[in-house]
Parts: sequence; structure tokens; C-alpha cells
Amino acid sequence: MTIKNWVYTFLILIIGFGVIYFFENAQKKDLTINSSYTCGRIYYYGRSTRGGTIISYEYIVNGINYKSSDGLEFFKDCEKTRWCIGKSYEVRYSSKNPENSKINYDKKCVYTAQKTNKYQTKSKVWPFW
Repeated sequence: MTIKNWVYTFLILIIGFGVIYFFENAQKKDLTINSSYTCGRIYYYGRSTRGGTIISYEYIVNGINYKSSDGLEFFKDCEKTRWCIGKSYEVRYSSKNPENSKINYDKKCVYTAQKTNKYQTKSKVWPFW
């Protein structure tokens, strides 16, 4: 590889990391400024293709079901026994962009599913592969 190719590769990496950093900070800021709360339910716990743990949860805002994921090893043995599937916890979401959410495993709640055919999906584990 020539020096010119190394420079281009380095610049692409810097720009890529800058975009990721900006995106993550914009989501955190939006969630901090426009926080609202609802109850969410865990519907999947397993391994990602990258070897980490994926916890997928769903929640309802204004009659629309949203699905999101979190990459966190929080529940011991849930992957084997499935004991955490169906457990409900508080979800903080942005009132301006309900797809932007974060589940709070410290606050249990009662999840009441409402019948709707509207779904939005949003992955919290980014990049998701």
C-alpha cells in the first residue's frame, strides 16, 4: 500500500468515527432534553453475530409499537433459561423521536400491550451486524 492509500484510509476512518460519535451524542442529547417514560417488555435475549449479547424490547407510544435493542449482558443465564423474556421495565424515550429510547433495568413496571398493527423498528446496537 502506498502512502497515498494510507492517507485515504486514515481519512475515511477518521470521518467514519466522527459520524458515529456525532450520531451517538445527538441521540443522547435528544433523549436528555425530550425525555418521556413508558413501560417496555423484553421479547428477545441472545447473542449477536459479533459475539455480544442482544436484549430486544418493545414499547408503545401513542398507539404505535416500537422495537429496540440494547447490547448489554445484564441477565445472568437468561439465554439458556429464557427467564427474562416477558419481563417489563421502564423505557425512557424522546417525545420528539420515540424511536430513540433506553431501557432502565432498575425500574420494573407493568406492561400493558395494546392491539395495533403499526410497528416501527430501531436498533440501539449500532452498527448492528
